[in-house]
Amino acid sequence: MRATLRPHQDILSGAPELYQNILSFSGRVNRAMYWLYLAIAAPMLALLHGVYTFALSQGDGGAPLYIGLLDAVIEIVAMFLILAVLLAGAAMTVRRLHDRNKTGSWIAHFVIAPALFFWLGQAFLDAHFEPVHSLPFLLQFVALFVLAWAFAELCCRRGTSGDNRFGSDPLSSKSDAQGRNPKSLAP
Repeated sequence: MRATLRPHQDILSGAPELYQNILSFSGRVNRAMYWLYLAIAAPMLALLHGVYTFALSQGDGGAPLYIGLLDAVIEIVAMFLILAVLLAGAAMTVRRLHDRNKTGSWIAHFVIAPALFFWLGQAFLDAHFEPVHSLPFLLQFVALFVLAWAFAELCCRRGTSGDNRFGSDPLSSKSDAQGRNPKSLAP
């Protein structure tokens, strides 16, 4: 059987499914899908950050005007792509938290708090905060502890079995979701 090409209108027909799978903050996502997102997003972010940093470091240095404009366009496009990947990451993380039966506000504990602790620790180190020499290291240790907890919670622990308040179990089969247990049909 030979595959037929679909009309060009079908290209956009998958947009709602793409939105639901990547950019939606509702529902649940299992560990495997979360790991897949991380495996794709981490190298993409590293590449985009490298492109952004390279374009930012070029400067004009007497170069023609079109080179400076090209660098500016590259910076802007890379910045928007980085923000899009981070938005998708926030959505995937919230959905993974939903799978663990936690609200999306836990993202503040797992992302914002460690970033704040690292930033404060670095600020104290840069300011040569004399009264307590160990405070910056303590703040950064707390940040690492929270990140380790987030890694265990998001990447290692299984989601809630069965339905929870955020939706159906992403690991359940479609027949289970329709109320027919395939095990009960066995002779």
